[in-house]
Amino acid sequence: MHCGTRIVRLALTLLAIYILATTALPRPSNLAMAAASASVALSSQAQFDLSISPHILTPGDTANLTVSIRNDSPEAAMPTIIIQLPPGLSMDARALPTATSLNMQTGSLVWQPVVAANEQRQLIAAMRVNVADVGHPHRSLTAVVRLNGQEETTSADLWIGMPPQGQIGFGSPQTAVGQPVQLIAQAYGSGPFSQVWELGDGRIVDADDPTVLYPLPGSYEIKLRLANPIATTIISGRINIVPDPIAAFEAAQPHVGVNQPLLFRNLSGGQPPLQFTWDFGDGALSNERQPSHVYQQPGQYQARLTVENEHGRDEISWTISVGEAPVADMIVEPSGRAGEPLRGQAFGDDSVTAFEWRMGDGYTLTGEFISHSYQTAGDYWVTMTAVNGFGG
Repeated sequence: MHCGTRIVRLALTLLAIYILATTALPRPSNLAMAAASASVALSSQAQFDLSISPHILTPGDTANLTVSIRNDSPEAAMPTIIIQLPPGLSMDARALPTATSLNMQTGSLVWQPVVAANEQRQLIAAMRVNVADVGHPHRSLTAVVRLNGQEETTSADLWIGMPPQGQIGFGSPQTAVGQPVQLIAQAYGSGPFSQVWELGDGRIVDADDPTVLYPLPGSYEIKLRLANPIATTIISGRINIVPDPIAAFEAAQPHVGVNQPLLFRNLSGGQPPLQFTWDFGDGALSNERQPSHVYQQPGQYQARLTVENEHGRDEISWTISVGEAPVADMIVEPSGRAGEPLRGQAFGDDSVTAFEWRMGDGYTLTGEFISHSYQTAGDYWVTMTAVNGFGG
């Protein structure tokens, strides 16, 4: 897109973006205190349970691992329980009770308790978070339980990550009244992230990277509440919305075929009332807000939009490439039986990049050669479209 010479220099229209503050709020208590748990039964002999609290963690945190096994048989049981810690977690081997062993290199804890008939044994151990994989915070702790020739496996999920950090970005370097503005959260840390935007005029938007409009000029402080499972960060920025006209548009497609309608999307802004003047580069003009235009000859055209209001005038241009749509034909077998394939073939000039078929019964196919079976007898209208860079 090529911006034309701006008639009015708008000193106040320069976008002022700055980060006012970045504050990490305490982690949400309902997430941090929640426990991850898992259970598994070994036939009718025993019941195994484990829990991790909390299971939302960051480096330096400590979580309690609680493992219990209940012996439901009339005789004493000697199970073997193997706990595989995920990367980044460690235990203090000196604090573990008897009947346990810890391989610190592999992060594997083995517990071999003796459980009397109809009784339960429990192991509680502290786990420390040493490091986090920022991009992959989801982890699993796996437990393998072996008893009397049976083996069962279960696991509990953890989230080990870093608090969110970020910046606010804007899709446009200058913004006018009524002009679309995309708010962009440049997030760092461990996801998933959630976004809540305060627009500075009383509106709150709960959406990721929303596009918004400001109906009145002014200077607005935008606040983003960027959250992940461990914490919430507040990021602030300021945007100036001006009454002066700012021209902006886009074509529905940069290349179009001769005699095919092309829609121009008006993205301009400014204090109403606004006057729009379109020059499509082929001698045709329009005053519509969002016109559609047909070019009748191939070539390169400079489409220009001029926007005016009482505060000034602005214009912008875009190069449109117009070419010939492909020449094409097709052959389709004219009749057949329900359930049996009918064949077709498409033909086109050297510019064709794809053949698209609509079979008349809701099915679509692609390719030069097609074969299709109709499940119900009847008459069907088959449409083939040959496509190139300028249309179909």
